[in-house]
Amino acid sequence: MRYRMLGPLEIGEGDTMWRPRGRRERAMLSVLLLRPARPVGLGELIDATWDTAPATARQQVHSTVHRLRTVLGDETVRTVSSGYLLAADPSDIDLGVFTGLAADARRAAADGRPEEAVALYRRAAGLWRGPALADLDTAPLAVEGARLAELRLAVLAERFDAELAVGGDPVPELTALVAEHPYAERLRAQLMTALHHSGRRAEALAVYRDGHRRLVEELGIEPGPQLRDLQQSILLDAEADPEPRPERDAPCLLPPPPRLLVGREDAVDWLLRRLDGDGDETRILAVCGAAGIGKSALVVAVAHRVRSRFPGGQLHVRLGAPGGAWEAHASVLIALGVPPSAVPAGAGEREALYRARLAGRRVLLVLDDAPDAATVRALSPGTGGVVLVTSRPRLFGLTEAEHLELGLLGPGPSRALLDQIAGASRTGAEPAATGDVIRYCGGLPLALCVAGARLAGRAELPVAAYSERLADERRRLAALSTSDGGVAASLLVSYRGLGAPARTALRRLGALATRPFPAWTVAAAVGEEEVDADLVVDELADAQLVQSVGTSRYHLHDLVRLFAAERCAEEDGPADVRAAAARIFSGWLGAALAAVESYSGDRPALAWGVSERADSTDWSVLTDPLAWLDAEVGSVAAAVHQAHAHGLDELCWRLAWVLRSHLEIRGHWQLWDETTRAGLAAARRTGDRVGEACMLVSLAQRVASEGGCVDDRDAVAAYEIFDAAGHAVGRSVALFAMAEIAEWRHDGDDVRRHFRRAIAAAREGGDEYMAVNAEAKLVRWEHEDDPDAPAVADAYRDCRNRLRGIGAVRQAAMMERRLGMWYEAHGRRREALACFRRSLRDAQLLRDEPGVAYLSLDLARLDAADGRAPAAAERCTEALAMFARHGDETGAARARLELGRLRLAEGRVEEARALLRTAHDRFAELGHTHWCEHAALALAEVG
Repeated sequence: MRYRMLGPLEIGEGDTMWRPRGRRERAMLSVLLLRPARPVGLGELIDATWDTAPATARQQVHSTVHRLRTVLGDETVRTVSSGYLLAADPSDIDLGVFTGLAADARRAAADGRPEEAVALYRRAAGLWRGPALADLDTAPLAVEGARLAELRLAVLAERFDAELAVGGDPVPELTALVAEHPYAERLRAQLMTALHHSGRRAEALAVYRDGHRRLVEELGIEPGPQLRDLQQSILLDAEADPEPRPERDAPCLLPPPPRLLVGREDAVDWLLRRLDGDGDETRILAVCGAAGIGKSALVVAVAHRVRSRFPGGQLHVRLGAPGGAWEAHASVLIALGVPPSAVPAGAGEREALYRARLAGRRVLLVLDDAPDAATVRALSPGTGGVVLVTSRPRLFGLTEAEHLELGLLGPGPSRALLDQIAGASRTGAEPAATGDVIRYCGGLPLALCVAGARLAGRAELPVAAYSERLADERRRLAALSTSDGGVAASLLVSYRGLGAPARTALRRLGALATRPFPAWTVAAAVGEEEVDADLVVDELADAQLVQSVGTSRYHLHDLVRLFAAERCAEEDGPADVRAAAARIFSGWLGAALAAVESYSGDRPALAWGVSERADSTDWSVLTDPLAWLDAEVGSVAAAVHQAHAHGLDELCWRLAWVLRSHLEIRGHWQLWDETTRAGLAAARRTGDRVGEACMLVSLAQRVASEGGCVDDRDAVAAYEIFDAAGHAVGRSVALFAMAEIAEWRHDGDDVRRHFRRAIAAAREGGDEYMAVNAEAKLVRWEHEDDPDAPAVADAYRDCRNRLRGIGAVRQAAMMERRLGMWYEAHGRRREALACFRRSLRDAQLLRDEPGVAYLSLDLARLDAADGRAPAAAERCTEALAMFARHGDETGAARARLELGRLRLAEGRVEEARALLRTAHDRFAELGHTHWCEHAALALAEVG
């Protein structure tokens, strides 16, 4: 397939060409042809097709692409992650052929083969059939059309230079072109030279006078040095020199190079590799990154290193706000010799003169702090040059550019930068404090530079004293600011560039999000139903104010968080922040409830009278609830403490209540204790008796689960509160905890009494999960006098099946284990092994490492009984390590007991004695008399 776009758009094969009928097809195909084999974003296709996009623009793009595929094929128009891609070779596109021929002609001229160069230039010019993209009038395609027109003029000018060098006569073509482009001084100079070489000196001078008149009368400027010098040469009848004089007309506007550039070696290499070589097309290299990341320093440093390659000038434009192209055009024109009074007021005339002045030059243009892709395109030269762009937002729409994103500095480069500014002897004298300063700066070069400058300017200030100021979050931004800027001032620019919803979200997340947060919290922070959270997050991410840390999870750099929190304190009232906190924490509560209910069968919300199952707006919760809880447990725990801090007491204790079951599975004993105590304080502060009772039960369950509780006072106090409130579900939970504590005391009467009452209360309150759990736990104690009865195994199987039926996977696995232990006690090791393996599979599925550890001990006993002592010892050693990771002292003592028995059987007496003694003493400290007796009997065998 061949494509012709240097004139009316045509496609075809062989000699048969045709024009796409629909305007949308022509517009989208033109954009794809301008970026062959490179992704084109959906937004760019929409912008190129409509100046004002309809609501159905996305759907229309998809349908238009489908129509293009029916002609070009699915393999030619491909869907990629960022949009679409046209898989076409540049040699199949007349624009690609044109640029290739021009490059070949340029090489031929440079190698001293002018006749060949002229022939190649003529072949290139012959490919044009009319204005490119002339029938497509949207703003982006109009800009591209103007760029291609400039490219054609530049190549034509090169061709005329070559023809003049071999004695050709391009006067007729030049006459027409000068009439068409009266302000193009290079073409006018070539026409004057051609006329003068033909002996038509008077006509050549007339061409100059016409150009002078037009420039003065119509634009208010004098001709440039090239035309003026040429006129003087003709007047003196000297040999004309059509080439410009760079020394008089090649400004350098670059700011001074940075004194320090640390940790950016890879970025410098990336830019330098792409600055090698020449070419007709403008190359755009875009560097983006957060405020203060060092973009400008990098680009200016590289620009100074390559400035000699750009004889047409090295220009620097500071942009900032959208619409800056209009002022930038003026500043560049003035730098190129246009008097300020002669700069056109109209945007179109100003841009036309800007492009005319840059035509034919090889310039390096630095566009610093570009706000958007449109501004970059409006300022990019049409031919031969390089544009270095810096921007805070990611310029996704600038698909013709190559992109580099700067990240934070690592610890090593951060230290090197601080050393160079503050002095290595200064930082080396206080290494610990210096490390703290680096940590508080968070790898942000601007912060490190300010910190270094403050230390360098205050020789009497100890690094430790400055570090203490940074440690105070209320003072950190002030300590990283200067009279003329600093971190906060730099972030303020990015903040002001956001839309209102994004600014609100950033402020409130800064005040409330201390950890990575999911996208849904953004909408909750703003509190407006019509806000699209994904769009707001995209805006914040594009502005480099949040960083992605996983699928739909984001993070605020500490300095951004502190800045946002300060803005929140200034711009949001306490009631607004509290309302936002309530929405966010309610979202966490709903998500955590949905996760816990979906894998455990537990119904925590029954404690506050909600019988319906929870729902969550975060679909990842239901996709893999355990993975969600593992990822977000820290965020939910932080929400507990933040809810307490904001006076959202009911949310505080409810979050703690829901979280407890997962903390038990993962053995997070300290986090469980901390969140429960925060919830207890919140409930008591507001006088919420049900909340207080739930937290008391949670405290009792935590200590009982860790295996160190023989005191049931918290559980009893909770029971009394629930009983007084007529709260049946609450009574059942408290009675269940009292029964578990009685188990540790081996008080069978209390165990049976409490579990029976718990079953009755659960049935009364409609809590099937608690009722079946209590029945399952009661089986062993109901048959304490006859543990060998087949009814015991039947009861275990029944409870296991019922627990599986309500989705209580972990509890069902525990029943499977109890059934295995019953089989083991009756010498039915094969059935025991099958039960233990099924239970182990479930424990591994739940990533329940403590459960895996206990089952490892069970399997070790079977290995030992079957004569596989080494395998048994290996299982016990692995279990001991798992218990140690989770701080499960009872489990660790059990592992030492089993391992001690194995070592004794192997004749390793001293090792066995040490293990058994440690296990015995720990059981005694924990008050586990039953296991203490087992350890004592084993020690007696040692002697």
